[in-house]
Amino acid sequence: MQEEQFSEEQLLAELKTLRQQVTELSREKQQLEMSLETITEHADVFENQLVEAHNLLESRVALRTQELAEKNLLLEQEIQDKQRIENALRENEEYYRTLIKESLIGLVLSRFDGTLIEVNPAYAQMLGYSEEEVLKLNFWGFTPKKYSSFDEGQFRKLEVTGRYGPYEKEYIHKRGYLVPVMLSGLIIDHKGERLIWTNVADITDQKKAETALRQAKESAEQAKKVAEMANRAKSTFLANMSHELRTPLNAIIGYADILKEDAEDMNYQDMIPDLDKIQTAGKHLLEIISDVLDISRIEAEKIDLNLNEFDVAELVKEVIIVIELMLENNELEVNCSLDIGKMYADATKVKQILQNLLSNAAKFTRNGKIILNAIRHADNLIFEVTDSGIGISQEQLQDIFKAFTQVDNSTTRKYGGTGLGLTISEQFCRIMGGQITVRSELGKGSTFTVQIPAVVQS
Repeated sequence: MQEEQFSEEQLLAELKTLRQQVTELSREKQQLEMSLETITEHADVFENQLVEAHNLLESRVALRTQELAEKNLLLEQEIQDKQRIENALRENEEYYRTLIKESLIGLVLSRFDGTLIEVNPAYAQMLGYSEEEVLKLNFWGFTPKKYSSFDEGQFRKLEVTGRYGPYEKEYIHKRGYLVPVMLSGLIIDHKGERLIWTNVADITDQKKAETALRQAKESAEQAKKVAEMANRAKSTFLANMSHELRTPLNAIIGYADILKEDAEDMNYQDMIPDLDKIQTAGKHLLEIISDVLDISRIEAEKIDLNLNEFDVAELVKEVIIVIELMLENNELEVNCSLDIGKMYADATKVKQILQNLLSNAAKFTRNGKIILNAIRHADNLIFEVTDSGIGISQEQLQDIFKAFTQVDNSTTRKYGGTGLGLTISEQFCRIMGGQITVRSELGKGSTFTVQIPAVVQS
């Protein structure tokens, strides 16, 4: 019994121990479960942190990749831009080198001591050397000594202002003769060095032209002197000839008039037409002499103004009396409208102008009419002579006031005259400070307008 009881105690003890062990195991299980839960929780945190770290890393990698791509693109762009700039610089350098090479003006780059660094073909050709030969020479060595002081002055100007010229000098050609040139230059910075850039123009042709012009001027002056001497000789000759011709012509005209009276008294009517022709020819020669003398005086500028007061109506009346025979022969009359009383001007020249215009109108008009108007406009006296004669073409109007020019629109009719009347009239108007103009239509007549500055009294 006792053994059984022991065994029961032992069993209880063992059961207790087992229970304790179970309790401890349960506690350990709980602890393990709690540790497992803790580990699981930390594993989730770690996993989340790992995911976050992974995502952050991927984001940073993507951002860095993008940055690297952009930098790579910029680098490629910079490389392309650099290539373009280098190509452009190369093209520009080739372009400017072509310009320098093809320039007709001499171009030279030199140091301040005159050492030549670069020249173009035009500069070398100007001196008669090759480009290689020129580069072995000195810039200042091409100049004759007589220009030394002048060159020094230009060199000082260059140092002060950075530029010199333009100025003329001469170069010594390889063959020894002198070449006139025009120089100008400036200081430039080239590859870290201060150099002189010079433009040199060959002015040989210009100098030849200047010499030719100077000789031409001298020849013109000499010709002018000869012409003046010729004019004086001509004036003297014409004055003498005028006297020598007028005396016998007046005698011829006078004797013709006497013979006409004798012929009428002796009833020799058949002689009268011939005597009329002699008188007409003599008077025509006198007119020619007077016109030529007037032209000569005008050309020699020996015409003076003789201002005086005269009655315009009386002057016109005198002119009409002079051309009365011509008016009768052509069955014409002059209709006058004179809105002027007296005026102060050169009466002789005004009279000759009117006589020339009216006689021309009568000469070129048949069975028509001539109108003379005289009006005052401001301080000017204006004469208008209008006829219904043959008129003047536009081509002939251009030469109407030239000496010895006569308008004749018919091959069968000749009107006579010297061709000096309008020239003299135009010159007289100019001398008096006025002008003469003409309007005309072929076949319908002409109007000559004379404007003369004058003190007019109505």
